[in-house]
Amino acid sequence: MVWGNHIAFSNPGGPFGHASEGEFGNTSVYRNPIITITSTLVEKGYAQRLGRGIRRVRQLLAKNGNSPLEVETDGFTRVIVRTKT
Repeated sequence: MVWGNHIAFSNPGGPFGHASEGEFGNTSVYRNPIITITSTLVEKGYAQRLGRGIRRVRQLLAKNGNSPLEVETDGFTRVIVRTKT
């Protein structure tokens, strides 16, 4: 959803595996055994390294001067990106 001061991404259910609010983006757990296909895509240069997305978003937000990424896990997983103030 897009709001005046932030964008929110939400997904039903909590984080998978060992991930939690405090660890979100620091651990990579794959629930799909077909993920090995993605490894092949990485090797061929069609995709970036697995488990890197949230970490990269955090770095880019900091570099741009945005507030840190907000993560809520209360039956839904919500990731909130706020606009620069």
